Amino acid sequence: MSIIYYEDSYGFPEREVVVFKESRMGPAPKEVDNQGLWEYFEVHEPVDLIRFYGINEDGFLFGLTDSSVQLVSERECKIGGKWYSRSERLKQKL
Repeated sequence: MSIIYYEDSYGFPEREVVVFKESRMGPAPKEVDNQGLWEYFEVHEPVDLIRFYGINEDGFLFGLTDSSVQLVSERECKIGGKWYSRSERLKQKL
């Protein structure tokens, strides 16, 4: 499965990361105040030490390494061609 994201808030450039389809919901990482529920995806092939991607409640994509969390996109990302929607993703999991 792929996640489409945008490196800047204007929507340029469009990038894609490939992740495993199975995801899990969990608390936000401690490095970002540990508030809210995030959706986590394991990367198909690690890039720049990123082992997981997390999407916060606003649909922003973060890369997680063994020691840090970094913002990857400055706006919402897309999964399956649709803008990320927490409520839709939760419905799919039920």
